[in-house]
Amino acid sequence: MALTKTPIELSSTPGIVDNSNATAITIDSSENVGIGASSPSAYYSGADNLVVYQASGEVGMTIATGNNSVGAIYFADSPTGAAAYSGGIAYTHSSDTLSLIAGGAGKTIIDSTGNITPATNASMDLGSTGA
Repeated sequence: MALTKTPIELSSTPGIVDNSNATAITIDSSENVGIGASSPSAYYSGADNLVVYQASGEVGMTIATGNNSVGAIYFADSPTGAAAYSGGIAYTHSSDTLSLIAGGAGKTIIDSTGNITPATNASMDLGSTGA
């Protein structure tokens, strides 16, 4: 079992249970987070801020939103303007479309039938970012 340093304020936070017999979440000295990974900094340094690991079977991550909402992963240069979503992947539930964002604007839309079309800003629904 990995040794993890749990601050007092974390162990007393409602919703966080620290009496299990295994380490589920590790925050290492570099402030990298491992879910199921006891040494997240051991992974590629360009992508070790969050490591999700499972020794066997499937592993994944879910972004769950309402059926009239957009779920997304954005790549940002800055927290403001179009730089807050310079690149990304967004799923719009109301239209069942997957959008690819580059340069702060929508570039490609894949619809539920698999059709791929170029995007226009008017055709993109990126939620509150408004690209």
